[in-house]
Amino acid sequence: MNATTVTDSLGNPFFVEQGRIIGQRVLAVTPQPQLESSFVANATITNGSDTVIDAINTGTSVSTLNADGTFRGEGQGILRTQGGDVATWTNQVVGSITPEGTIITRGVGFWSTPSTTGELAFMNGMITVFEVQIDMEGNLSAREWKWG
Repeated sequence: MNATTVTDSLGNPFFVEQGRIIGQRVLAVTPQPQLESSFVANATITNGSDTVIDAINTGTSVSTLNADGTFRGEGQGILRTQGGDVATWTNQVVGSITPEGTIITRGVGFWSTPSTTGELAFMNGMITVFEVQIDMEGNLSAREWKWG
């Protein structure tokens, strides 16, 4: 089963974003290369009542390159709406690089919100699965689905 079949079987994502890598730094080269990347993205979220919410997602991830060319990583970030609501996330990812140089990661996200009210309150305690693609120029796109 290929990746398209897997993500298609999940249905429509509730979270879609487009953004850009805004900074990178090398944390280690031995025993395994480790890279920190930060990004900012414009996100569109559809909550359970089909209300569309626009937000800015800012995050940082640390990826470790495995001997077979794949990598694993973890990240954290903050999602902010235009109205001032906030949600935070952490994630765990695995990924690889295509022959064309596109980075593809898939992972699990864990969301929380500081408040039980507001536009993003429905995301508190949510677990998600996601896919991110990053091209050679640092442009990224992501799709995320509720799990459970």
